[in-house]
Amino acid sequence: MKSRRAPEGRGPLPLASGIGDAFLIVDGWLNFRQEFEELEQQVVALAAQGLAFGVHVIVGANRWAEIRPALKDLLGTRFELRLGDPTESDVDRRVAVNVPAGRPGRGITREKLHFLTGLPRIDASSDPESVAGGVQLRGGDRGAQATAAGPLERADVVDAAVAAVVERQRRGHDPAVLA
Repeated sequence: MKSRRAPEGRGPLPLASGIGDAFLIVDGWLNFRQEFEELEQQVVALAAQGLAFGVHVIVGANRWAEIRPALKDLLGTRFELRLGDPTESDVDRRVAVNVPAGRPGRGITREKLHFLTGLPRIDASSDPESVAGGVQLRGGDRGAQATAAGPLERADVVDAAVAAVVERQRRGHDPAVLA
């Protein structure tokens, strides 16, 4: 991935490359851990090594305590939406209590700053069922279009992670070390 990006290894991939970053999104980490216990360490390994291959791991949880330290330390960007119990804040309890209740998309950053996020829509709808149409640009093609892969089967996630590690080993790299 690094060689395919800009010369210094940063920035977006060229549109003509046909290659893009992949995102593994686990919304409800505790449920995932309980239902797919055998995959937890593989997701942790993917979080540790995935960036070298353009794979990002995004985890959602109701409480910070649901995320074990081994994974939590690998998450480079962390933020908190409104918590049910502000005393469980990993950022600052006094700041977390001031995040407004009943106002979706509000939260705090690790720097103790408040933020507001929302759907990136250009229409006025808030219907989650029509998000794909609401984020499309109007007035012609203005760039490459991303397509959603949909939820992956458990075997697909495992196969992709194992293939990445095997390829690193085949090339003579230590699969546990990012180069």
